[in-house]
Amino acid sequence: MLSSKKIIVECKPDEILAKSLGLAKKEIAHQPNKGEVCNLLKKTEISLAIVDEDPNSSQPKYLSNFTIVEDKHDVINLHSKSENKTILVLKPRLEEGILKRCKESAVNPKKYFLPSNNKQFKDTINYHLLNFSNLLEELIKKNDGGLVYLKEQIGIVKSKRNKNNRK
Repeated sequence: MLSSKKIIVECKPDEILAKSLGLAKKEIAHQPNKGEVCNLLKKTEISLAIVDEDPNSSQPKYLSNFTIVEDKHDVINLHSKSENKTILVLKPRLEEGILKRCKESAVNPKKYFLPSNNKQFKDTINYHLLNFSNLLEELIKKNDGGLVYLKEQIGIVKSKRNKNNRK
């Protein structure tokens, strides 16, 4: 049932990220790719999505309805005023962003049996989601700026949605 969903993500690691940032599994809608995330966002009352930038890929036309609110911590915050929806775009992709955060926060992914190479990390995390979750938890404990920013943005959208539901 989509009525309990608060966020749409495009892959399992994004789902783990959303859970690490405080969302419950039942609040997360999972789609296979960015295009499907956009389709579901367009068709439902869900007001928030997280996708990868994927700079070398074609982009869903729906994204042209959004304007950049902020570009900070390798996250582009897009908003559509007419639909009151937000998309948080991870630059360039979740995996590279997390490895960059590891480097900045002095967290070694190898401590969690994960590689520190972008391609290997991307190829590996879907099979080691618990390790990935533990890595994210350490980054959160270290108050990583990017993850703190994402958590704040998710909280802002959730609180706006709750206010609108009470009206």
